Order: sequence, then structure tokens, then C-alpha cells
Amino acid sequence: GGIVCMVLGSMLLFDSADPIMRVSKSIIGVFAVSTTAISLFVITYMLKGQRQTPRDGLNRLAGAKGVVKKTIPQGEEGMVFVSGELWSATADETIEVGEKILVEQVDGMLLTVKRYSA
Repeated sequence: GGIVCMVLGSMLLFDSADPIMRVSKSIIGVFAVSTTAISLFVITYMLKGQRQTPRDGLNRLAGAKGVVKKTIPQGEEGMVFVSGELWSATADETIEVGEKILVEQVDGMLLTVKRYSA
């Protein structure tokens, strides 16, 4: 709709009796096609960005891998190293120092993790 109006408006705006004052229809066409292409690219890029889930703040930790630094007794707190930081963590099973973990959930500053085997 907008592109058609732009083309028709351009043709009316520059429709002059004097040939020197006229704008070539091919220039109007090239301008309309390039504007359409750029608009589609920008709209596609914006829509793709809106569909992505935010991965900032603590949300980025869900799904992250790490290693246990202080044993996590079943149902109690231990310490894990994830994304370059030490975090308090709990698990449904006892996980020993040095074992790899996967972050399942983030609740404030406490991570719920599970044993991870690569």
C-alpha cells in the first residue's frame, strides 16, 4: 500500500510539461524497489528479535553448565562455578566436588542443578 502511494505520488509530483523537470520512471522504480527491500529487511530483523526469549540477567543461567566446588548434599546447599562465578546450589541428589552440573532453574541467587555427563 505505502509503496504504491509513493510511486504514484512520485509520478504525479514530477509530471511536468518540461522534459528537463521530469523524473525518469526507471529511477522511480529503482527507488521503490530498493525502499521495499530495505523495509522488508528491517521488519524481518525486528520480528526475529522480538521472538527471541531474553537471555540477560539471571535468565542466561538456565541451561548453563558448570562444576561443583563444594559438595551439594541431597536437598541441601553447596557451591557451583557457573559462567565465571560461584553460586549457591541445590540438587535432588548428592553431587560431589569436581562433578559437572547443568543449571535447571534459577530462584533468586539459588540455582537448582543436576548432574551432567558430556
